[in-house]
Amino acid sequence: MDPYQLGGAVVWLSRSREKQAGDTALSYAMTGKLYFSKSGYLLLSVPNALGRGVFDAMTEPGIELPTSGITGQYNAHISVMRPEEVAQAGGADKITERGHELRYTLGPLRSCEPHGWNDVSRCWMLAVQSPALEGLRKSYGLTPKPFGNQFDFHITVAIRKKNVM
Repeated sequence: MDPYQLGGAVVWLSRSREKQAGDTALSYAMTGKLYFSKSGYLLLSVPNALGRGVFDAMTEPGIELPTSGITGQYNAHISVMRPEEVAQAGGADKITERGHELRYTLGPLRSCEPHGWNDVSRCWMLAVQSPALEGLRKSYGLTPKPFGNQFDFHITVAIRKKNVM
Protein backbone atom coordinates (compact mmCIF):
# COMPACT_ATOMS: atom_id res chain seq x y z
CA MET A 1 0.00 0.00 0.00
CA ASP A 2 1.25 3.48 -0.85
CA PRO A 3 1.95 5.30 2.46
CA TYR A 4 0.58 8.52 0.98
CA GLN A 5 -2.90 7.08 0.54
CA LEU A 6 -5.57 8.33 2.93
CA GLY A 7 -6.02 4.92 4.56
CA GLY A 8 -2.38 4.80 5.62
CA ALA A 9 -2.59 8.30 7.06
CA VAL A 10 -5.66 7.41 9.11
CA VAL A 11 -3.93 4.35 10.58
CA TRP A 12 -0.84 6.38 11.40
CA LEU A 13 -2.88 9.10 13.11
CA SER A 14 -4.87 6.65 15.22
CA ARG A 15 -1.67 4.89 16.35
CA SER A 16 -0.19 8.27 17.24
CA ARG A 17 -3.20 9.07 19.44
CA GLU A 18 -3.03 5.66 21.13
CA LYS A 19 0.61 6.26 22.02
CA GLN A 20 -0.12 9.69 23.43
CA ALA A 21 -3.00 8.40 25.53
CA GLY A 22 -0.88 5.50 26.77
CA ASP A 23 1.85 7.88 27.93
CA THR A 24 -0.37 9.72 30.42
CA ALA A 25 0.07 9.20 34.14
CA LEU A 26 -1.73 10.36 37.27
CA SER A 27 -0.41 13.69 38.43
CA TYR A 28 -0.30 14.50 42.11
CA ALA A 29 0.32 18.18 41.40
CA MET A 30 -2.42 19.47 43.72
CA THR A 31 -1.40 20.25 47.29
CA GLY A 32 -3.01 21.32 50.50
CA LYS A 33 -1.80 22.13 54.01
CA LEU A 34 -2.55 19.93 56.99
CA TYR A 35 -4.37 21.63 59.87
CA PHE A 36 -6.60 20.84 62.83
CA SER A 37 -10.20 22.00 62.78
CA LYS A 38 -11.97 23.42 65.82
CA SER A 39 -13.93 20.15 65.97
CA GLY A 40 -10.72 18.10 66.35
CA TYR A 41 -10.35 16.68 62.82
CA LEU A 42 -7.04 16.62 60.96
CA LEU A 43 -7.86 18.15 57.57
CA LEU A 44 -6.08 18.96 54.33
CA SER A 45 -6.96 22.37 52.93
CA VAL A 46 -8.56 22.59 49.51
CA PRO A 47 -9.40 25.80 47.63
CA ASN A 48 -13.06 26.64 48.20
CA ALA A 49 -13.19 27.69 44.54
CA LEU A 50 -12.63 24.06 43.55
CA GLY A 51 -15.63 22.79 45.51
CA ARG A 52 -17.80 25.75 44.55
CA GLY A 53 -16.92 25.29 40.87
CA VAL A 54 -18.02 21.66 40.94
CA PHE A 55 -21.19 22.65 42.81
CA ASP A 56 -21.96 25.37 40.25
CA ALA A 57 -21.62 22.84 37.42
CA MET A 58 -24.06 20.38 39.03
CA THR A 59 -27.72 20.12 38.00
CA GLU A 60 -29.12 17.94 40.80
CA PRO A 61 -32.37 19.34 42.24
CA GLY A 62 -32.47 20.48 45.86
CA ILE A 63 -28.71 20.52 46.48
CA GLU A 64 -26.81 23.04 48.55
CA LEU A 65 -23.23 23.60 49.60
CA PRO A 66 -22.37 21.77 52.81
CA THR A 67 -21.67 24.33 55.51
CA SER A 68 -19.89 24.05 58.82
CA GLY A 69 -22.04 23.79 61.93
CA ILE A 70 -19.49 26.01 63.67
CA THR A 71 -18.95 28.80 61.12
CA GLY A 72 -21.96 28.43 58.83
CA GLN A 73 -19.57 28.73 55.86
CA TYR A 74 -18.50 26.30 53.16
CA ASN A 75 -14.99 25.03 53.83
CA ALA A 76 -13.63 22.67 51.18
CA HIS A 77 -11.26 20.11 52.70
CA ILE A 78 -10.16 16.49 52.77
CA SER A 79 -10.72 14.74 56.11
CA VAL A 80 -7.52 12.93 57.03
CA MET A 81 -8.24 11.81 60.63
CA ARG A 82 -11.36 11.88 62.79
CA PRO A 83 -10.96 13.13 66.39
CA GLU A 84 -10.91 9.57 67.76
CA GLU A 85 -8.15 8.68 65.28
CA VAL A 86 -6.16 11.74 66.35
CA ALA A 87 -6.46 10.49 69.95
CA GLN A 88 -5.41 6.98 68.86
CA ALA A 89 -2.34 8.54 67.19
CA GLY A 90 -1.35 10.12 70.51
CA GLY A 91 -3.20 13.44 70.29
CA ALA A 92 -2.82 16.59 68.22
CA ASP A 93 0.55 17.47 69.75
CA LYS A 94 2.03 14.18 68.51
CA ILE A 95 1.10 14.89 64.89
CA THR A 96 4.12 16.85 63.74
CA GLU A 97 3.12 17.24 60.08
CA ARG A 98 0.68 20.11 60.77
CA GLY A 99 1.38 22.90 58.29
CA HIS A 100 3.07 20.55 55.82
CA GLU A 101 1.86 20.47 52.24
CA LEU A 102 0.73 17.08 50.95
CA ARG A 103 -0.12 16.09 47.39
CA TYR A 104 -3.31 14.64 45.97
CA THR A 105 -5.22 14.20 42.71
CA LEU A 106 -8.91 14.22 41.93
CA GLY A 107 -11.06 11.29 40.94
CA PRO A 108 -14.68 11.02 39.83
CA LEU A 109 -17.71 12.75 41.31
CA ARG A 110 -19.69 10.24 43.39
CA SER A 111 -22.84 10.36 45.51
CA CYS A 112 -24.02 8.36 48.50
CA GLU A 113 -26.25 8.32 51.55
CA PRO A 114 -24.02 9.92 54.16
CA HIS A 115 -22.75 8.09 57.21
CA GLY A 116 -23.72 9.84 60.47
CA TRP A 117 -25.22 12.96 58.88
CA ASN A 118 -28.76 12.72 60.25
CA ASP A 119 -30.39 15.70 58.49
CA VAL A 120 -28.86 14.91 55.05
CA SER A 121 -30.33 12.35 52.65
CA ARG A 122 -27.60 12.43 49.99
CA CYS A 123 -24.16 13.94 49.47
CA TRP A 124 -21.87 14.38 46.47
CA MET A 125 -18.12 14.25 46.71
CA LEU A 126 -15.05 14.31 44.54
CA ALA A 127 -13.01 11.19 45.15
CA VAL A 128 -9.37 11.93 46.00
CA GLN A 129 -6.29 9.76 45.64
CA SER A 130 -3.25 10.51 47.74
CA PRO A 131 -0.41 8.13 48.53
CA ALA A 132 0.93 10.90 50.81
CA LEU A 133 -2.23 10.94 52.95
CA GLU A 134 -2.30 7.14 53.06
CA GLY A 135 1.33 7.11 54.18
CA LEU A 136 0.66 9.71 56.87
CA ARG A 137 -2.21 7.68 58.31
CA LYS A 138 -0.14 4.47 58.26
CA SER A 139 2.72 6.23 60.05
CA TYR A 140 0.37 6.78 62.99
CA GLY A 141 -0.84 3.17 63.09
CA LEU A 142 -4.09 3.80 61.21
CA THR A 143 -5.50 2.14 58.11
CA PRO A 144 -4.39 3.87 54.90
CA LYS A 145 -7.91 5.15 54.20
CA PRO A 146 -10.61 6.45 56.58
CA PHE A 147 -13.04 4.25 58.49
CA GLY A 148 -10.88 1.14 58.35
CA ASN A 149 -10.39 1.50 54.57
CA GLN A 150 -14.18 1.63 54.02
CA PHE A 151 -14.11 5.21 52.67
CA ASP A 152 -11.97 6.96 50.10
CA PHE A 153 -10.51 10.36 50.75
CA HIS A 154 -12.92 12.92 49.29
CA ILE A 155 -14.02 16.54 49.04
CA THR A 156 -17.72 17.01 49.78
CA VAL A 157 -19.17 19.47 47.26
CA ALA A 158 -22.96 19.19 47.69
CA ILE A 159 -25.66 17.84 49.97
CA ARG A 160 -29.40 17.34 49.80
CA LYS A 161 -31.16 17.64 53.11
CA LYS A 162 -33.90 15.24 54.13
CA ASN A 163 -37.46 16.05 53.11
CA VAL A 164 -36.32 18.53 50.44
CA MET A 165 -37.67 16.48 47.55
